[in-house]
Amino acid sequence: MTAHDPMTAHDPTTPGTDPLDGLVALAYEAGAGARPWADVCAALMDVFGLWSVQILGVFKANGSPMFSFGRGGPPAAGWLQYITTYHAINPRIPLATPIPLGAWFHDHEHFDDTFVATHPFFRDYLVPWGGRHMSATKLIDTDECVVFVGLHRSVDMQPMSAAEIARFERVRSHLSRALALFVAVQRDHPRMLADHALLDPLDQAVLAVHSTRLIGYRNPAADRLLRSGGALCERDGFLDAQEIDGSRALASALFELELDLDGSAPSPAASPSASPPHAAPEAPRRVVRLAPVGGQPGQIVVLLPVHPDPSLHAFGDHPCAVAVARPLGGEVCLDPLLICTAYDLTPAEALVAIGVAQGHTPERIASDRRVSIATVRTQLRQVYEKLGVIRQSELVRVLVQMPRFASEGRPG
Repeated sequence: MTAHDPMTAHDPTTPGTDPLDGLVALAYEAGAGARPWADVCAALMDVFGLWSVQILGVFKANGSPMFSFGRGGPPAAGWLQYITTYHAINPRIPLATPIPLGAWFHDHEHFDDTFVATHPFFRDYLVPWGGRHMSATKLIDTDECVVFVGLHRSVDMQPMSAAEIARFERVRSHLSRALALFVAVQRDHPRMLADHALLDPLDQAVLAVHSTRLIGYRNPAADRLLRSGGALCERDGFLDAQEIDGSRALASALFELELDLDGSAPSPAASPSASPPHAAPEAPRRVVRLAPVGGQPGQIVVLLPVHPDPSLHAFGDHPCAVAVARPLGGEVCLDPLLICTAYDLTPAEALVAIGVAQGHTPERIASDRRVSIATVRTQLRQVYEKLGVIRQSELVRVLVQMPRFASEGRPG
């Protein structure tokens, strides 16, 4: 590879240049803090034809993330579902984590089509969002931390080939040096909750709330909602409601989540040699419906408990509740994140529910999602059962009304 100034910007797609040269230049700029690592991830996607890229640094002392950068992959709503639910059952983690420095993990060598079709991580989460294959390698392994890069491909793509892996090896040492530089620069700074950057673009209002109702994080949509003058509001940094009944309902819902207790974390990800779990572990959730205030529509707030270890410490080192809030305006809710959270549906089931609410046939939904009609019919039965309905018109009514009872999160 040719020599280059690591502080000079390069476009890896510029005609007449080696894309790997531009990629290496971007990496050194990111390592020095002059460019976001998301740009490096985007360049990796372009050069290697990937669905997504994730770079993850993990502290060895406690297993918590040091940093996390990515590009592509599921939408931000999917990432929130991953850190709150599906990370705990990701079967790749126990196999990829112990690989030696410089070695590779390819999930297609461990998980066949039958496993993928039955394991809830793939069946209910990754495949519905479009993902399938991952090749991962360890770029750094020190006494302090390890750094992995995951190269992901979609359901329409083939896994990384031997020739593509060999091509990546040409830039491995440069990526490792750039990341080592970045780690050294960041060592004296607090751990970056980089996952928040993935939640900021969400159209849905998302907050992290402690048991005292102290707001630890809010995305821009949540900030707008709190300032709208509607039922949900902020008082001196604490989440509250304009009406006393709503305030009491929020306090009661948070209390029932038992965030201050030493709750057990979800079970670790299943080994592929064991029978895959039937479904992701169910987390207790509470749904609070707030009455209209001052001419503003009512609002629904779904509260989901999040514990540090199974959620990648995405919202800090203490338990909290992730709150997803939305005004209730009488229209059909086609928001997969809110539907998943409110009714305990998997992403796959939520997408089926939305398709049916839009008037699509099971055949159309199966074709759009590239799954069998039998799979869609099974998921539709599960949707009807969880929502307590028996026909399409009732499903649409439920998605208009959303949950009526905070204690159950189910339609009345």
